[in-house]
Amino acid sequence: MGKIIDINALLHNLGAKNIDDLEKVINISAPSMVEYLIRQLSDDKKYTSDLNLSNVEKTINIGEIDIHFDYEKNCHIIDNYKKDDTLNLDF
Repeated sequence: MGKIIDINALLHNLGAKNIDDLEKVINISAPSMVEYLIRQLSDDKKYTSDLNLSNVEKTINIGEIDIHFDYEKNCHIIDNYKKDDTLNLDF
């Protein structure tokens, strides 16, 4: 399950003109910075997404985040980050 975010906000925050330009911007940017900006956008959203993979037009992967664009021009963010709550004391 992911979150739906405003495609124009994503483009604006990453300095891209369109979806094709977004891919270029992501490729030349620091992955951690892009992940941070996307997480900031998706943290503000309360709308969850039940993404139908057969409806995906384009996917961009950046680090642990998948950005899916569907044919209805929605932008779905899937954050695959797994928080590890265990403390490893092996030295």
